Amino acid sequence: AQLAPRRSEPVVARVGALRLRMSPPALDSHGRLLFVSAYPLGPHSLIDAWLRTALWRFAVDSAATGRLITPDQAIVVNCDYALRALEHAIEWSRRISTQPLALFPRSWLCHAHELMRGKGRERVALERAQAVLAGDDSGFRTPELAQPAMRALYRDAGIDFERVLPLCDRVYRPIFDDTSLAGSAEAEGAAP
Repeated sequence: AQLAPRRSEPVVARVGALRLRMSPPALDSHGRLLFVSAYPLGPHSLIDAWLRTALWRFAVDSAATGRLITPDQAIVVNCDYALRALEHAIEWSRRISTQPLALFPRSWLCHAHELMRGKGRERVALERAQAVLAGDDSGFRTPELAQPAMRALYRDAGIDFERVLPLCDRVYRPIFDDTSLAGSAEAEGAAP
């Protein structure tokens, strides 16, 4: 895809008492925000694309869409209610920085992605999310609970993903609701 000329000045906006600032993202030939990751889809790249799209829509172009391209997924980010998305992110970032909340973004993303495959996948989604959280017999990926911050916070506590799912949903569901994952024509790169 051909890239449009990039703006050089930073994007700055005030949301409540906070002043938010970001470097302008690249734009594709259709004027959509373009975010590219060399890594498979993960919560960090998805949250980053969501926040940057929301800020762009709030401060620059209220109709803009973003596209996150990873080796395994193409995602369209809409953020129809940009101010609400930014306020949600600010509220939860404040809570997360002051409270030890049981939030597991990698596990939740696995769960949500599995549910998108169709009805009747709830049990499989929970099992796969639990495997991402606590590990499985394959040893392929480091479990989310094995990360240093999680080990320090939870030590030897056994976490059941089904018990933490409601809190994860409150935090991460708005991000997922603002995105269209692979399968739609737009997510696959068709012109708007």
